[in-house]
Amino acid sequence: MAGKDNIIEIIPPDHAPEPSGRLSTSKFDGDTVTFFIPPDNRLEKKFQISNVSTLVLVTSPLWGISIFAASVFWDWFTAWLKSGKIREFWYALIAFIFIILPLILVCLIFSRIFVAREELRAGPSGITYRRIYGRWSREKNIARDQIMAVKTRLNKFARTPRVDDITIFTRSDAVSMGQGLPDGEKIWIASLLYRILGMHQSDNR
Repeated sequence: MAGKDNIIEIIPPDHAPEPSGRLSTSKFDGDTVTFFIPPDNRLEKKFQISNVSTLVLVTSPLWGISIFAASVFWDWFTAWLKSGKIREFWYALIAFIFIILPLILVCLIFSRIFVAREELRAGPSGITYRRIYGRWSREKNIARDQIMAVKTRLNKFARTPRVDDITIFTRSDAVSMGQGLPDGEKIWIASLLYRILGMHQSDNR
């Protein structure tokens, strides 16, 4: 269908070759491996534009709303600061919604697209996945008996076929990672996860 992506899930090979010039780094400790995946730039990868152009593209609608709102509500906001009347609080609240919140949203978009890096530790007992935004991080632990499959995703009808990400399917959820990495590197990482987690033993396909 026009405008729709047909995503095909692919089970990685048991022994994919390690690509040269990898963007991620890895650390092996016995039967456990930790991958450190650097920040990606999803919009730049998709549209092949510069970081500055991408940032302008992402933030321009929000800055437009902010400037428009500031021009409309600034008099109300300054009047509230001077008079302190309760009724002016609603004007300030409107200004907050149209000015402060868009700026916060810009920061969130910036951190998630340009700053976030990933860390994945995998062993026979399961995985620990961390997504790190500067000083903040989000961690998820998944036991091996909860993991159903490790797959990559290929867009069948893209002009240039590409592996979108690495996905670990669990009984109740799915964890996707590795966007922005070259296809060969994603397949290699998925292959290692596939072997370390013993998926080749439980997958009959």
